[in-house]
Amino acid sequence: MARFDEASIAGPAIKQRATLYLHYFPGDGEAIVRAELQSGGGAVLAGAQSALGRAQWTAAAIRIDYAIRPVARAGIDTLHIDLQAAAMTGLYWSVAA
Repeated sequence: MARFDEASIAGPAIKQRATLYLHYFPGDGEAIVRAELQSGGGAVLAGAQSALGRAQWTAAAIRIDYAIRPVARAGIDTLHIDLQAAAMTGLYWSVAA
């Protein structure tokens, strides 16, 4: 499950930081080793930091590598995303773990 700290961001063309909480619930014997987030809409990503893994980003996607310390039990990763909204539009994200 993923949820933002705030329901909206300012824009257009205002650089800002958004906080996204990634809630993980792996099953018995399972672990999360990677998560990928794809941005849709009018946002341009400028950076990302994960509290639990190593984040890499492009202008439209974030990949979090948890391989060094896999997420093997229920928990929350706090992801700080630096972004800029290109226009007054709805933003959506696709998340896969």
